[in-house]
Amino acid sequence: MTRQVLDLFKLFVSLGIPSFKSQNIRFFVADCLETLEEVNIRMREQWQRLGGGEFIFIPCLNDNPEWIEAMKDIILRDGEIN
Repeated sequence: MTRQVLDLFKLFVSLGIPSFKSQNIRFFVADCLETLEEVNIRMREQWQRLGGGEFIFIPCLNDNPEWIEAMKDIILRDGEIN
C-alpha cells in the first residue's frame, strides 16, 4: 500500500467518514491474487487499524454473465481480435 493511500485513509478517518468503498480501478477485468491481497486484505486492515468503519470491496467484473455476454457480442461484431 502506498504512502498516499495511508495518508488518504488518515484524512478520511479524521473527517469522520464512516466507510470506504474500494473499487479496483486498475483497468483489470478480473481480480488477481495480488490485487485481492493488497486491496481486500492489506488496505482493509489498515483502514480498520486507523479506526475507519465499514470497508466495502467492489470486485472486478470477473465472470459476471453480463460482462461475458458483452465480450461475446464485441467479438462476434468485430469478427476477430487484433
